[in-house]
Amino acid sequence: MNGNAVVTAQWTATSYTGKTYTDVNKSDWFYNYVMELSEQGIVGGNGDGTFAPTGTTTRAQIVQILYNLEGTPAVSGTTPFTDLTDDWYQDAVLWGYQTGVVAGTSATTFTVFRCNSGAWRITKEFTTESECIAWCDTKLGKVGG
Repeated sequence: MNGNAVVTAQWTATSYTGKTYTDVNKSDWFYNYVMELSEQGIVGGNGDGTFAPTGTTTRAQIVQILYNLEGTPAVSGTTPFTDLTDDWYQDAVLWGYQTGVVAGTSATTFTVFRCNSGAWRITKEFTTESECIAWCDTKLGKVGG
């Protein structure tokens, strides 16, 4: 195995009882994926009723998803990162750091809000999520949220 993998999934459920998002419609190709993962507690949207399916995903969001997939195990201790300011990703980053899933971008910085453009391989660091979204929206044509 060379470390690369392709994962394909298909959900056929069409009725969900949990959370709904104003920007995820039944006609969207990703509807069943988003709703199934939401029902399982793996993803939870942005807290304002949106999911931002075309938005930029931050390092904190990715680590939170991985942590949720592991069942949100109990964590204790600290990280050396001085830029972890919001509560919602603290445990996820601590878990990721302690298990070796993630590392910092320096010895003391995690860089929570990093925008990667994918095809262009442009990387820029931000202080806040709103700065990251605004830059990506302007420079990369992404719809943030």
